[in-house]
Order: sequence, then C-alpha cells, then structure tokens
Amino acid sequence: MAKLASLLEADDSLLWIMLRAGLGTVRVVNQISHAVRAAATSVTPVIESLFPYKLYICGGNDDSGIPLASAQRILFSVNSGSWEQLQPMLSPRSAPAAAALKGRLYVCGGSSGPWGQVLSTAESFDPVSNTWEWLPEMPNARCAPAAVALVDKLYVCGGRDDFGPLRSVDCWDLVDCTWRPARDLCELRWAPGAAAYSGKIYVCGGRNERPLSSSECLDTTLKDARWQRIPSMSKSRWAPAAAMLVGKVYVCGGMGLDGKELSSVECFDILSGCWLPLENMATCRRAPAMAASVRSLCVFGGRDGNSEVLNCGERFDVCNNTWENIPCMPSCRVSAVAAVLRPL
Repeated sequence: MAKLASLLEADDSLLWIMLRAGLGTVRVVNQISHAVRAAATSVTPVIESLFPYKLYICGGNDDSGIPLASAQRILFSVNSGSWEQLQPMLSPRSAPAAAALKGRLYVCGGSSGPWGQVLSTAESFDPVSNTWEWLPEMPNARCAPAAVALVDKLYVCGGRDDFGPLRSVDCWDLVDCTWRPARDLCELRWAPGAAAYSGKIYVCGGRNERPLSSSECLDTTLKDARWQRIPSMSKSRWAPAAAMLVGKVYVCGGMGLDGKELSSVECFDILSGCWLPLENMATCRRAPAMAASVRSLCVFGGRDGNSEVLNCGERFDVCNNTWENIPCMPSCRVSAVAAVLRPL
C-alpha cells in the first residue's frame, strides 16, 4: 500500500497508469477510490485533453416558444469547444428526457408545443452515421420526465400527461428492445431531476401541486425493490437539472416555492447521505440542460429570472468548486436535454 501511495504521488507514473487502464476504467476508479481520485486531480486535465468528449443538446423551446427538433453537439477539450449542427430529430420535442446508453443517445417523450400534444414517441441517435431512428412508443405519454441509463436499460421517470403529474416509470430494455413498466415513484413528479449510480436511480424535486424538495431512490439490483425516500434537498426545485459525478448527485437551478428562478446548486453525497451546498451558478436557470464530463458539469440554456431564454453555458469544476463560462450554444433553448457520449 505504501508503494502504491508513493507511485500515485508521481504525476508521470500516474498518467502512465491511467492511459494504460483506459478512460472507462479511470472514471470507475475515480468514483470508488478517494485516494486515486485525490492523486489523479493533477493529471486529469491531461487525460481530458487526450480524450475530448462530445456533449449533445437536443430539442426544447426557442425564445418564441416553438418546440425544436434541432440537435447540436460540442467537442470539448480542457479549455475550448466548438459547436456542430447535427441531423434534426424525427420530431420536435419540448421538455423531453434523454440519456446516453451503449454509445447512442436516446430521447423520449416531451410535447409538440408549449401546451400541445404530450408525446409517447421515442427515438435514438447514432453518432457514427449521424442518423435518428424511431423506437417503439413508450407505454405512457409524458412531458418533462427525467431519464437515466443503467447497464442495458433506460428508465423514464415521472413527468406529466394531459391529466397532470405522473409517478409512473417506463423502462426500455436494450436486450430485447421492449418497453416495460417499472416500479412507480413514491410521489407525483413533473419535471424532476434524475441521476444514476451503481445500480441505483435518484430522482429529486419536480412539481406536484407545488415545487418539491423531496427526493427518492430505487435500487435496481434488488428484486421487487421499491422507491425509498432519502433526505430532502435544502430548496424546493421545479425543473432543475441533475447529473451524477464522482459518487454525488448534483442538482442545479430550477424554480423555487416563491416562483423565482434559482442559481443555487447542491449535491447529495451518497456515502454520507447528506445534501451539501455548492457555489451558485452565475445565472439563474429554470429548465436548463446539464451533463457531466470527467470532472465537471456543463449547464446550458434555460430561462433566467427575467423570463429570457438563454443560450449561454457554464462549467462547474468539482475539484475546485468554481464555475467558468464556456462557449454559448448557437441558439437559445429552454427545456432542452443534454447528454455526453463517451468512448466505449
């Protein structure tokens, strides 16, 4: 153990180990080993420069309220990024859910307009061919759900239909290409945030009759498991953004009980079971899009405290607890979705 510690203290040796192990292994070890995570901080920027990641933004509304089918991606290295226009989705979607699974991007549900038809349709994007394909329709139409990917399954949680908020969950099984119902949430949740880690799904906030601070968790590794309540966030948040990074659930922005957009950020530490406050974003954002990279969170768009739809972005460095500006999207978007597709 002493030899390992001394080896980790040498940046050149650690960089060699991380490169030989591969990016996927680095991500896993960073999450489960505090010692490796602390030692890797100095060489992570080098790893990021060698393995730039692609962040995808899809759908949402523009500043005139029109639902969008357009999709864009940005290739990020450490300090720069450039946007690329992609083939549009097969359907315009306001407030869909999205997640990356096995090298493809899945986008589900949403609505055909601000108060239009709630959608049960779903589609997937192949980044190699730059094409979209229809999936079988979900069992339930839902607008503003939250989605996470675990192993070979995609879970689409909550949202609303034409009659109000939902607690139902639909699960797409990549093995047999079939939708199945999963265990219902504890609460009705319209526009919650969600993240997944080590077989568990975490769903936070959203709205029922009013914005919620409550959160819950489902352990998918257990047979016949039910959702369990976990500690509530410090603030009620409707339409926040959420992502998992290094064993923590990060939740950003949303709308509070007072009807105002939030700039505050907090994270749920899975090991301690506690919510921790973090540095505020520079901009208040309701219904932004967010995705996680190797050691940072990227947040784009949303609606600010002046009801303006945004195209600006921010990146949060989890090691330094600081926010920085990143390249703006080519267009303004609110209620869009984001996901990172990484090398397999």
